[in-house]
This record gives sequence, C-alpha cells and structure tokens, in this order.
Amino acid sequence: MSNVLKFPQSSYNDSFNGILKAYRESVKTVDARENVVVLNLNEANVFNITLRKGVVNISFDHLPEADLAYSCVLVLKQDSIGNRKVVFPENVHWSFNEVAILATKPGYADVITLMTVDGGETYYASHALANLGK
Repeated sequence: MSNVLKFPQSSYNDSFNGILKAYRESVKTVDARENVVVLNLNEANVFNITLRKGVVNISFDHLPEADLAYSCVLVLKQDSIGNRKVVFPENVHWSFNEVAILATKPGYADVITLMTVDGGETYYASHALANLGK
C-alpha cells in the first residue's frame, strides 16, 4: 500500500492535514535561443533555463487563478559563451527594490524565486542564489 496521497488534478480545494515527508516539483528545461521566453506556469514550478541569446525577455503564460498563491523558481544558467542578460516584466518587484545582478561567466547560474498572490498581476522576486560556478 502506497503512502502517497493524491488529489484529482482539477481539485484545488482539497487539503492535506498531516506530516509531509517528501515533496517534489516538476522541472521544465528551457533552451532560451530566442529574445523572448514565455514560461507556461501550468507546465512546472521550476524552470531550468539556459541563456543562449544576448538579451532574453522573460514573460509568463497561463497565470494562476486570482485566489491562489503561486510560486516558482527560475534557474538561469549562462551558456558556454556567457555575458547573457535577462529582462523581467515590469510587474516583477524585487526584494530590497533591487533587480538581480546575474552571473555573466560561461556556465555560471543564478536562482530566482518568484511568487504571486493576485493571479499574476504582481510577482515578488528574490535573488535566492547567486553566481553559482560549475
């Protein structure tokens, strides 16, 4: 007998009352070869993004319902060339009101966390991990 509690995919109102022993999130790998990368928030909560264009503009699609909180993690990794830049939407508000300064060395990565509580009208962002080497 499995100890995994599963809820129907379409049911967001069910709750779990117990001890959580394991937790996993789906990861979507994104090869950012275009100037605009649209992240489908229905696909994952973790986006592993390799930056391959000089400037990559991030945008979001399939926004959460207004009465649900949503959080995600962006792992932004420089390709073998490096020095790639990322532009976030204007509705992303940064911790300490300072936009993250990302690593530029080839192969280095940064981790950004984002959260919205209003259906994607506003995202709160934090530079969780910075300048992670190979």
